[in-house]
Amino acid sequence: MGNSNEESTIDFSIRFGGENSIDSYELINSLAATAGLVEHISSRVYFNSITKIEVKGTSEGSFVLQLSALIGMMPSLITPDNVGMAKNGLDIFCNLLKMKQHLKRSSPKSVQVGSELVKIENKDCESTSFNINVYNLYDTETDSKIRHLFESNKRDFIEIKSKDETKVKIEKKDFDNMSKPVEILKKEDVKIIKSAFRTTLGIRKPDLIGDTQWELIFNKKIKAYVLDKDFMDKVHDGQISINPRTLLEAQLEYEAHYDNNNKVIKEEYFVTKVFDIIDEKIEQMTI
Repeated sequence: MGNSNEESTIDFSIRFGGENSIDSYELINSLAATAGLVEHISSRVYFNSITKIEVKGTSEGSFVLQLSALIGMMPSLITPDNVGMAKNGLDIFCNLLKMKQHLKRSSPKSVQVGSELVKIENKDCESTSFNINVYNLYDTETDSKIRHLFESNKRDFIEIKSKDETKVKIEKKDFDNMSKPVEILKKEDVKIIKSAFRTTLGIRKPDLIGDTQWELIFNKKIKAYVLDKDFMDKVHDGQISINPRTLLEAQLEYEAHYDNNNKVIKEEYFVTKVFDIIDEKIEQMTI
């Protein structure tokens, strides 16, 4: 992952309230827990991703650990449209901590699932809304990884900041709740996590006359519905010729469906926009 075009990074810090020094066990545990949770998030949200946490330094003022989160992918997957992967991953990380803090060691009293937001009412009848992808990521495995950050932690607080902005701050009084297991009993049988990429696709078997799935090459063979009507109309009218050398520069959306055991039971791909058609060395046209 040496090429910067293949990487998305964000710098952040974890501040441990209390003394300027820190117990070695707490430091090692906090690093391992942070790296484990960020990697868990990126592997679920960005398929085919590679994650790395780098320690950039420390400073006083309690004890501040300066870190850099890197999410890397295949070169063809990194574009200006998704260079914010690391920031998104950190936002999810912090919102998962906020969700566990909100739950106060108990399963939700009620959950209202919308198209984008999920409203969660805790045992004290307090309600907070979270992004549906954050909600879908919260399962037994995620809860376990969050707990590792707070188990046996004796600091006054844990605060995560990025660009001088506090993303989340957990006070010592909440550490006991944060270190105990909690389960969200979800009503739905299937969780769906969505991702979108602008990338280059090879064509294995197109549908030149109908609207069935195309067989495409995206690191592996996939089947995808092509939803770009303008592109499909030109294909059906013969304005665009497709051959085995044709490549599509396109927006690809991916949906992973998980059962309650966190096992992928279904994968779906959709080509929502075709930007360019490339015939090996000769560009046919720009749409």
